[in-house]
Amino acid sequence: MNYLIILDDGHGIAPITPGKRTPIFPDGSVLYENDFNSEVVALMYKKLKRIPNVDVAFTAEENYDVPLNTRIARANRAWQEHQNYFGKENSKCILISVHANAYGDGKTFNNAKGVSTFCCSSPPAERVLAETIHKHLKQGTTQIDRGVQEVCFDILRGNMTSCLVECAFMTNLEEANLLKTEEFRQECADEIVAGILEYFGINQEEKKEVETDSEVRYKRYSDSIHELRGNVKDLVVEVVDKRIWDITEYTNCVNGTFYMLQGNGKTHPTSILYQNGITYQSVADHYKHFETPQSVYIIYKNNTVDMKRIKN
Repeated sequence: MNYLIILDDGHGIAPITPGKRTPIFPDGSVLYENDFNSEVVALMYKKLKRIPNVDVAFTAEENYDVPLNTRIARANRAWQEHQNYFGKENSKCILISVHANAYGDGKTFNNAKGVSTFCCSSPPAERVLAETIHKHLKQGTTQIDRGVQEVCFDILRGNMTSCLVECAFMTNLEEANLLKTEEFRQECADEIVAGILEYFGINQEEKKEVETDSEVRYKRYSDSIHELRGNVKDLVVEVVDKRIWDITEYTNCVNGTFYMLQGNGKTHPTSILYQNGITYQSVADHYKHFETPQSVYIIYKNNTVDMKRIKN
């Protein structure tokens, strides 16, 4: 079985989503919710990418608050492409949306606190996922348990089983201080991932990375120098220095065509799927936190396509 985990870090940072911040701390600082959300998602990815047969997709690669309809469309597209590649009968998918809760006027700290998980009321798998994730969150963190609540937020209305976690209240001074700590962020990430593994029935020992001849390794030397290493037939090393978004074709992959995507002054190997003059997948598997793709398509000149796992 192949698994797709879609991660959604709620809201945005540039510009700040209105209201999605703590009240002012005694030292005059504030914490923006997406600072917490995005860091937990990044930590989850670092754990999930080590698990065989697990792929990860993101709803919001940008720093700004990506509209909910765009997030849902991206999630649905990623899920459909995963099924197209592995086969519907060999694919399972969930979406996890990470948030920090809030209560009151947003200007003053108050007593509302605790951890909660939200899901739609149907189908039953929604509740099962939410309860499994929540069980681990409440055991691993210090918050009071606010339980699993059936509220069908827009982000949960995609084509896959989904839940939304509210890890703590950013309008509670004690919990807002927790949200700032690396220890709490790591704990939240660890517990959510533990819930994902239990939900899918993935054994803990499957976390071990397995070296195989078919794997491709990625290394970033600088903003303009990226390298893929793997089998001789898949070897590609390129230096690119461009200043605009551009998909560039390289043919030094023996018997195949390889693509790199450049944007915002940085160049990334990508997973553009291109055959017979038609682009089937135009979204690259690289992410704002990690500057590295998770998988790459090698498109051979005989029009066959091979997807390789990538390791840092």
